[in-house]
Amino acid sequence: MKIAFFGHPGSFTESAAKEYVLIESIDTPLYIPCISIKEVFETVDKGSGFIGVIPIFNTHAGDVPEYVSIKDCYVFKELRKIQIGIVQNLLGNGSSTLVQGSEVYSHSHALKQCSDFIEKTGLVPIPHTSTSSAARDLSLRRLADGSMIIGHDGLSKIYGLRILKAGIENEPSATTFLAFTS
Repeated sequence: MKIAFFGHPGSFTESAAKEYVLIESIDTPLYIPCISIKEVFETVDKGSGFIGVIPIFNTHAGDVPEYVSIKDCYVFKELRKIQIGIVQNLLGNGSSTLVQGSEVYSHSHALKQCSDFIEKTGLVPIPHTSTSSAARDLSLRRLADGSMIIGHDGLSKIYGLRILKAGIENEPSATTFLAFTS
């Protein structure tokens, strides 16, 4: 079974896709990362037997705008909604230190979920495509030297980053993900 999901390896959406596979007892899934929610819809729409997994709502940040703006452009069948608790961390590479004025990258929802911490520490928030793509870019040194990202602890293992500060979200939240097919 082919599972298309939004984000790079290590994304919250990949975690939701893996949860879906466990719930449905799917044998030998093939995970296909997609750079946008639109690409997930297009992959599922064009492929036979594909399942898509995308974020649709966060209890703190609200509806996922890209999903809302394109959901009516596709015909799809909802299979299941999966909810995952979100814990955000400040992650860095070897040159990253928590210094006022440093840049911190992540998806706009993650930045919003951690806005109190960002403001209190004087970090400069910079929106990125996703938390996992920000982690990948930081690990590949594509971001400014000394930059940091916001994301879950699993990204530290996948991309070789350090957890500089754990649990920096404003309040507990959860994201709802949608598993669907065409």
